[in-house]
This record gives sequence, C-alpha cells and structure tokens, in this order.
Amino acid sequence: MARAFADDGAPGIVCPFEYHDSLVTAFRLAPVAEANLINYLWPLLLVLPGTSV
Repeated sequence: MARAFADDGAPGIVCPFEYHDSLVTAFRLAPVAEANLINYLWPLLLVLPGTSV
C-alpha cells in the first residue's frame, strides 16, 4: 500500500509545492518589468486562444 502511494499519490502532493517554489524563484530572479508583464498578462494567454475558435 505504501508503495502505491509513493508511485501515485506523492507526485500529486509534491508537484504543487515544487511548482510554487519554482514560480517564486523565477519571479525573484527575473527583471521587474518582465516579471510584472508575465504576472498580469498570463490570464490573457489562456483566454485569447479560446476566443478565436
């Protein structure tokens, strides 16, 4: 049972934390102007392709 959790459940728990840590690190290392553009414009990158269909 523990082996099944390590194979299936652990990535589902670890990946969101790893993603958040990577995102914070990337924003910390990026220049301020580029980080602000990415931070505020990423929702448009999700919505705009769906509106052209």
